Amino acid sequence: MAEIHAGLRGNGIDASLVPAEKFSEVFSAPIQGPYFVVDGNHGAYFPAPVPKFSFMMDHPCWKPEYLDRGHPTVERLGWVDASHPAAAAAIGLKYRSSFCPHAGPDPAASPLPMQERDIDVLFAGGLRESSNRARWIAEHPGAAPVLADLIFDTAEAVEQSLDPVVPLFMQVCAQHGVDIAQSFSRPAFCAIISDILAMAEGNRRNRVLAALPAGFRIAVAVGTLPAELRDRGDITHLGYIGDFAAIRRLMGRAKIVLNTTGKFPQGSHERIWYAMAEHAAVVTDQSRFMEQDFVDGDTIRYLPLGPVTPEHLADLRDLCADTARLQAQADAAREIYRAKHTWKERAQLILAAMRN
Repeated sequence: MAEIHAGLRGNGIDASLVPAEKFSEVFSAPIQGPYFVVDGNHGAYFPAPVPKFSFMMDHPCWKPEYLDRGHPTVERLGWVDASHPAAAAAIGLKYRSSFCPHAGPDPAASPLPMQERDIDVLFAGGLRESSNRARWIAEHPGAAPVLADLIFDTAEAVEQSLDPVVPLFMQVCAQHGVDIAQSFSRPAFCAIISDILAMAEGNRRNRVLAALPAGFRIAVAVGTLPAELRDRGDITHLGYIGDFAAIRRLMGRAKIVLNTTGKFPQGSHERIWYAMAEHAAVVTDQSRFMEQDFVDGDTIRYLPLGPVTPEHLADLRDLCADTARLQAQADAAREIYRAKHTWKERAQLILAAMRN
């Protein structure tokens, strides 16, 4: 939110950064002149209607109860994936929605040269134990047998496609003869979509990390390593780091920042932009949005769709050793990022949404 605040001010907006505990004080007296509030994930609630833009950082099916309290006539939602406004409409949300991709801060002024960076590959994000059908069925003995097929077939489709999860789930349901409207309440539908995304993301992250070639200096910032990664001697487990400024400093020491999540096939994830701001090279999942500006092998490296094997990533070792080539990739990506994807640029989408 501090970066959005800075981006708005960079566009000439008289913006104030207000901690949540100060809301009642700020709104204790009428505010003179036109104004609007910006919050994250619709977390700030006002009993009376207040013009507001909510930057939505996850899928619409994640905690939809956050959106059941609000004022759709004066509140706007900005989603980080181009497919999310349609998903929001599909579950009956009445807010006016728009696509507002994630962005990031101004690039670091004095980035560390590639040859001086002591981390080859950095991963920072949530990890969980890999899921499979047999374990899921054993853990849900009362569930209808077809439910495991719906969940796992869709999770596999998410990893193999740039199509959004809701249409993929609808296709899988049709293949199994399941009528969504008759079979799932809105809360159940949202819970299943959220579980599918979490499962697909967790399984893919584990597979990608396991597929990294041996010999890298890999740093992983996560609370607990999944069992399949604990025996890798080249992984330095940093534990959970709650201070994101510390994560950014790690990115500034990394040659490559690894990002993988299936939630944004038509958008972007914040770790991409923070990595570019810290002048690291980015290896990430494909995205129709990212492909508009960043070319595979030139300014970014895209992971292949579907299961990732060590053969897919074998060339990363050579790339990491060629610091001049890696530097050139990071340099080129950072200039595109600086011109088009900082919050100063993205704030214009927020202003446009609140004018409509």
